[in-house]
Amino acid sequence: MATVIAVTQDQMRVARRIEQSCGYLELGMARQALANLEGLSTDGQLEGALQYMRGQALRMQQKFGDAVAPLAAAAELLPDAASRHIWLVLAECHRASSGGAVVANTLALARGANLPVG
Repeated sequence: MATVIAVTQDQMRVARRIEQSCGYLELGMARQALANLEGLSTDGQLEGALQYMRGQALRMQQKFGDAVAPLAAAAELLPDAASRHIWLVLAECHRASSGGAVVANTLALARGANLPVG
């Protein structure tokens, strides 16, 4: 039996804008991608993808410090298979902006380590 998934107009709008921003990034147009995401928010399943796109657009603009927060949020929200890539990108941003132990911990997370909390 087929399952029906209810999708709101707002979710469709966010998904469309994320897809458009992905296209901008593929064309190297990070500023346009970020502008396209301006003002969007979602508390649903698309939040991880939205944060990832924001982080990638900022990273492509070499705003590494600004890219850390959205990429970290995306890594926490998306499934493990996707988050491993994000942790690697996040480590690159940490290396470019601050360095130190944060880079080592982020690389450990990318490799699947479970770091102690605290």
